[in-house]
Order: sequence, then C-alpha cells, then structure tokens
Amino acid sequence: MDKIYTFIAEYRGGTYISQCKSDSLELAVKIWVEDKSKIFLDEIRYKKLLDTYEEENPVRIKEVDNVWCCAYVLNRSFLLLNIISN
Repeated sequence: MDKIYTFIAEYRGGTYISQCKSDSLELAVKIWVEDKSKIFLDEIRYKKLLDTYEEENPVRIKEVDNVWCCAYVLNRSFLLLNIISN
C-alpha cells in the first residue's frame, strides 16, 4: 500500500515542499531526487545529487514517528531534506 511522503527541502535560502506516493522510504527518496528536486536545482547540482544521493541514508528523528532527515552538499551548496510519512 502506497504512503504519501512529504519532502521539505531547505536550499540556498528557499524552502521547497513537495509530495509523492510510494510503498517505501527508499523509493520515495529516489522519486523525489529524480523528479521533484530538479524544480529548484540547477543542472550541475541536479546531476551531482543524482550521482550521490544513495550515499546518504535518511536518519529517523528520535521520539517522532515517521519523520526522517538527511543532508547533501552539492558543489558547496547545502541541502537539508526533511521527510514525513503520512
């Protein structure tokens, strides 16, 4: 059964919120990287994220249900990604 995952990305002074449906967190992150992140990333940083996102696994936030966080450095730009499963 698919869950809805909400992604809250903090990047270069902006906040970008999107959602996708998936049956797993791993697949949801893949969908977000391949489809949703290109809305605010330039081509160079988008390709960098595509090449490296699997190296950083989302970490579950303690004492909060269904919330994860991960971070990426894309050519000296920091991307903080919070993920919530509904």
